[in-house]
Amino acid sequence: MSLFKGLLITAATLLLTACGQPSETTSENKTTAETEEAIEEPTTVRIGVVGEGDGDVWQDIERRLEDDGIELEIVVFGDYHQPNKALAAGDLELNAFQHTAFLAEYVRDTGDDIVPIGYTGYSPVYLYGKDGIDSIEDIPAGSRIGIPNTVTNAERSLLALEDVGIITLAPDVGFTPTIDDVLEVHNDIELVELDPSQLYRSLGDLDLVTLSSGAVMDAGLDPADALYNDVEAGAEINDTKKNFIAARREDKDSEIFARIVEEYQTEETTAILKKVSASLPIWTENDDPLADFEALLEELNAQE
Repeated sequence: MSLFKGLLITAATLLLTACGQPSETTSENKTTAETEEAIEEPTTVRIGVVGEGDGDVWQDIERRLEDDGIELEIVVFGDYHQPNKALAAGDLELNAFQHTAFLAEYVRDTGDDIVPIGYTGYSPVYLYGKDGIDSIEDIPAGSRIGIPNTVTNAERSLLALEDVGIITLAPDVGFTPTIDDVLEVHNDIELVELDPSQLYRSLGDLDLVTLSSGAVMDAGLDPADALYNDVEAGAEINDTKKNFIAARREDKDSEIFARIVEEYQTEETTAILKKVSASLPIWTENDDPLADFEALLEELNAQE
């Protein structure tokens, strides 16, 4: 029986009843067989995601984990502010919605001890125009373009807009420009900063918007209809923008969580991602998301 719950949660308080908490292990080298043997009773793991597309991916993984006695309860949030708060508060066991730079800034600002435990995908940045704007060349002077108002989500939108010639950024900004690094906006175009969850709803009121892959799927848009996406345009994939599954640090070595990550990082998941998500699978055999995260967090803390 599926435990998928299409819950759109916007309030700051999440009231959920859990069937149990995952156990921890002191060993990091358990085999899959040992992990399955250790799971004797059904274990419910609540995982927070943002958007229905990611929920569909996790529903498929939920089905595949049933034989292991792991029951996933997928909690769908309507914005990017709540899943980390819910995880830190103990209302979730895992979440899967963010990239390394987003979590590093959150942990720096809040002190909540959340860490990545396995990479999932990479979300291209898409640029969409309203009806009548069918190519970059069609963008009229004086257009209004919506971009995310959060620093880590705006970075790649700004890089994309520079790539297509709409703005000029300060030199040497690397992968992390901010709105303050915009030296010039060409053709009297206006940049409008909005919450990422509101961007696709504003297409029409605005002339163009930059969207993540999750927003593309939630809006029911076809990725092929975008005027531009940074992956097809050949942009370099930066490690700080890779998405992952996150847990509280105290639970990072859980055998059950390791099994969930293992099941995510399969060809079956790659196939479902292509069907219901505009994200690209990004995991590799030797990656280390925790080390990548801690290196970035140390760098951010050193800047204070």
